[in-house]
Amino acid sequence: MIRKRTLVLMLAGLWLTAGVHATEPPITLLQGFGAGGNADTIARIVAQGLGKEFGRTVVVDARTGAGGNIASTAAAKARPDGSTLILMTGGHAVSAAMYRSLAFDPVDDFEWLGLVTRFPFVIATSSDSRYKSLSDVLAAAKAAPGQISYSSVGVGSTQHLSGELFQAMAGMRLNHIPYRGGGAPVQDVIGGRVDLLFDSVTVAKAQVEGGRLRALGVTSLAPSSLLPGVPPAAGSVPGFEVMSWTAVAAPRGLPPEVSARLRARARTGAALAGGRAATREHGRRGRRAGGRSRGAGLRPVADRQVEAGGPRRPHRTTVSRRPTRAPGKRQHMISSSTTAFDILVVGYGPSGATFANLMARRGLRVAVVDQASGIYDKPRAITADQEAMRVFQECGLAEQIAATTSPHPGTDFVGIEGQVIKRFYPAPPPHLLAWEPTWMFVQPELEATLRRGLEARAGVEVFLGHAFEGCEQVGDEVVARCRRLADGADIRLSGRYLVGADGGRSAVRRQMAAGIEDLAFDEWWMVVDAWLRGPVDLPARCVQYCRPSRPGTYIVGPDDLRRWEIKLLPGETPEDFSTDEAVLAVLADFVDTASLELHRTAIYRFHALVAQSWRRGRMFLMGDAAHQMPPFLGQGLCAGIRDAFNLAWKIDGVERRGYASSLLDSYEVERKAHVRTVVSHAKAFGLIIGELDEQAARERDSRLGDQLAAGTAVTVRQKFIPPLEDGFLGRLPDGRLAPGAGDLFVQPWVRDGVVVGGGHRRLDDLLPSGFLMVGSDPEAPAWLSAAHAARWQRIDGREVRVTRDDRPPRHAPGVLTVCERDGLVAQQLRALDATLLLVRPDRYVFAAVRTAGNSKTCWDSSSKASSRPPTRAWPGGRKRRPPEPRPPNEPHSRPRRPA
Repeated sequence: MIRKRTLVLMLAGLWLTAGVHATEPPITLLQGFGAGGNADTIARIVAQGLGKEFGRTVVVDARTGAGGNIASTAAAKARPDGSTLILMTGGHAVSAAMYRSLAFDPVDDFEWLGLVTRFPFVIATSSDSRYKSLSDVLAAAKAAPGQISYSSVGVGSTQHLSGELFQAMAGMRLNHIPYRGGGAPVQDVIGGRVDLLFDSVTVAKAQVEGGRLRALGVTSLAPSSLLPGVPPAAGSVPGFEVMSWTAVAAPRGLPPEVSARLRARARTGAALAGGRAATREHGRRGRRAGGRSRGAGLRPVADRQVEAGGPRRPHRTTVSRRPTRAPGKRQHMISSSTTAFDILVVGYGPSGATFANLMARRGLRVAVVDQASGIYDKPRAITADQEAMRVFQECGLAEQIAATTSPHPGTDFVGIEGQVIKRFYPAPPPHLLAWEPTWMFVQPELEATLRRGLEARAGVEVFLGHAFEGCEQVGDEVVARCRRLADGADIRLSGRYLVGADGGRSAVRRQMAAGIEDLAFDEWWMVVDAWLRGPVDLPARCVQYCRPSRPGTYIVGPDDLRRWEIKLLPGETPEDFSTDEAVLAVLADFVDTASLELHRTAIYRFHALVAQSWRRGRMFLMGDAAHQMPPFLGQGLCAGIRDAFNLAWKIDGVERRGYASSLLDSYEVERKAHVRTVVSHAKAFGLIIGELDEQAARERDSRLGDQLAAGTAVTVRQKFIPPLEDGFLGRLPDGRLAPGAGDLFVQPWVRDGVVVGGGHRRLDDLLPSGFLMVGSDPEAPAWLSAAHAARWQRIDGREVRVTRDDRPPRHAPGVLTVCERDGLVAQQLRALDATLLLVRPDRYVFAAVRTAGNSKTCWDSSSKASSRPPTRAWPGGRKRRPPEPRPPNEPHSRPRRPA
């Protein structure tokens, strides 16, 4: 990293000579690129140093887009009173040539205060890439023009122009993939979704040294000591050279005395003396402030993270000072050592931690607030499914989580006489999502893994022991008020979005004034976790004891953990079970307790509730804050994980990929309908298990027993999880859902010809993060017209070709070609009588397409991800009615017809 003392002293010296005092308005440091990138890293180091030096609020304001020109416009129009600075990058210098009309003059509208750094770029690819050198890239690009892609932080950026210059001088054609700044361009190259990276040594150096990127060349004419052994690109493309820089500027028109002092300071070199070694730690050449450093020891914001059980080191967040609102300026109410974030997450349970991982993985800066100081150790969720594990796979944590789980053995429902009246088993192999269909886990272990995963990501800050007190939406951001419980200090955090994942008593939900829809289920149950400490006669499967005398549930947990859920009878209260003796007495109705060691006991009031509103402006609800369900389907945690992925890809699309903000409306439309159906199923199972009337229970036993004997009972657990029913899904010309729309896309085990030894991998590990066009017919993509192809590329659409495992993969330029082991994709295509599947970033099918004639409608609607609002009514304008609860033997289904 850049040695922070260099930047701290440089700008601290400038501000000291300018005579700025702590009583003046807060300093706003503008920068034009997203979280995790080069400009963002430097700007945040500068802001932290200034906040420490002067005890003032310093806000890094990321105005992303247009290659930094949005930030430059804001800086040029800001009042020249010393309260606004901007971190300029090399892309600023090319704006006059790139754009015919700018809202600012790139030179005359700014006071240039000093050069911060000067550095070369590096050309890099994934460490798993087939390209071992620039010669390999040149040969492949000339053989297949336009098929090799490279990423940049935006059109007109120095990264973009570096790639354009390189291909022009090399006489070839590359495919430019622009992002809206941040670390996402690097992550997509590491993941193999984009082929090449042109970026600063700052961004790439750590990834190269860590073995995740392979450096092919540096853009200086001579080798760089910052990346020893990496040859200059000029060796392959003679004369090719790119050097970039960062500098600090202010709006033109500073008071003469301030301007004179700043310029004099720069001229004497006292504040901006040259020095290469000062920035070598950060991986680039730079300028260093002269004199003694007072900023040594500062750490970036991203370093402030926590261990799973508590703070990793003390948080350095200070008490905020409410800044004076400057006329015409946005008010940033955050602490002097805390900068603005992209995402604020309130609640650090599984839903919040998963969402934070998904957002941080995409390069967004995330703050997580939770009033607890550690992981909650009481018994809660113990069962989850394949879809939740697939989301954890997207987080890069599935293998770690799976290592501590065990497969669900299935559940038998036992009637009054001890007979099996219903079976409820996981789906048999082959597993459609390449994970166990249902699995058992220990929630504190799961949460610890999710938190460790978050700690490993840059741009994340966790505030444990902080209570959310409220928030306000100011322009395009949300400002949250939090209270540090240790000393009552007032903390202010700012983000572009705030997500409430703070549980059933959600403070965020109260802030949003979101009402609650009660689905009429309200029962007290005791949950007991115990360890087996000797031989115990217990069933091999989970059991639902459907007996009116004392309904209960037995669950086979991982290793020697066992759980019992026991219904409280009329007249009993939670206080009746406040001692271990009372718990063991009622537990004895189900098991010999002599060889059990009680681990945890809690009494819960099982509800069936759904929030009436899940969004208010830039605020969202997810997890238990948005819905609560009885545990009889094992879907409470899974529903929150689905919420996280659904919202994550949509915010990512709006923030980084240019999708319209109206896409965010589909979050509530899709998830609310889906979770209502799941809750209704869970409620129906709860009513079966908890029946207290003996006559009604005997009639139930007879009815369900007959269905089981006749083979008409649905016994597969996954059959009760519905597809998406509304929202951003493909539609036919008459407004009906397209075939397959809303189904989960399968995940087969595949090989791509690159895996050492020809082994198989899960498909998602090879897939890019955007929309997919999946099929086996190499001619089908030719159905796209030029306009459709351009729109498909605009929404980051990629082609995936899946063939049979007995055929060697035949790679095509720009196409991910794999061979599947079990024929799951082929089976899904056959079931829908389709040739192609259009798949959303969250791996739900957007539409199944059969022929060229009907493909236009589906492609039109998929390419409108950047413009189409979600569907809110059935055809003909009738408002959509909530789904009716289905009996437990009637899983969700709908007819499928080819498009």
